[in-house]
Amino acid sequence: MVQFQTTRGLDRLAPGAMLSPAQERETESAYIPWNLQTLTGTFAGTDPAVVGDYTITLPLLNGSSYTFTYTSVGDTLANTGPLVAAAWNADPVVGKLFFASSASAVVTFVAKSSNTSIAAADWTVVVPGATTLTIAQTVASGSSSLRMGVLYAATTAPAFTQAITGTPRDAVLARALLDADTVGLIRGMVGREANSTQMSPDFTNTTPDQYLSGQVFPGLLRNLGAFIVDPASAAISPTTANIYAVLPAGTGTVVGALTTISTNNLEVGAGINPLIRVIAVEETPVFQAPSQRMVRCKINRTN
Repeated sequence: MVQFQTTRGLDRLAPGAMLSPAQERETESAYIPWNLQTLTGTFAGTDPAVVGDYTITLPLLNGSSYTFTYTSVGDTLANTGPLVAAAWNADPVVGKLFFASSASAVVTFVAKSSNTSIAAADWTVVVPGATTLTIAQTVASGSSSLRMGVLYAATTAPAFTQAITGTPRDAVLARALLDADTVGLIRGMVGREANSTQMSPDFTNTTPDQYLSGQVFPGLLRNLGAFIVDPASAAISPTTANIYAVLPAGTGTVVGALTTISTNNLEVGAGINPLIRVIAVEETPVFQAPSQRMVRCKINRTN
């Protein structure tokens, strides 16, 4: 790694900075989910299954391959699926790569790691007779990220209880804002508790500071934070009448950032008790190349 000059230490503000004293702020633990590769194996054709060996060969990372074998004694296809799933999970090799489940003639394989992704075409199947086994991918392996200083929503609303056993809160599955979101679905701002693993590795700052899939981050629910201002927005200050959150279909380039542009965006800073209240004029640190503008705001999430 080559480290270039950086002015990070000279800047007074950074995206996602939580500015109020810790005892005055409210945060939640949030993390970004990833998509595990999911495939199905569908038995069809002759029913009951033809007696004999059914094999699935998978390529391994070291360049070799491994063959899983299930020997059918002539069960119905509906019974064969669960039997194959059980044998798969007990296998010392493929059982560590994918978890199998079935209650019918269809077996579902879910990768156990976000790093595991084997194309359906690379699952080599050999079956006896006229019973068939077809492998198809239903979910592709994938990941996402959230940059610090933007608003986020949750994939599912967390369940809160009044009982002491309900604390601390469970980590919330966080996501970027969607076009159909309302203010009530916004959870908070992606807070900044950054270390070197979340920063651009070469310090050229062409990549914003962000949390990757699986990383837990603090979501600022209430009090002061440093919010990103979308590059297309006009200047934002405490006298700005209306503040909006950028949505995917809206005018703007940073989803979840603040903007003065209303087109297809979500209003978050108007009314008697707005979600976002601007408390200072925006600042422009020199290091955050993708979007250098930030503004200090108070966020007030009440749940």
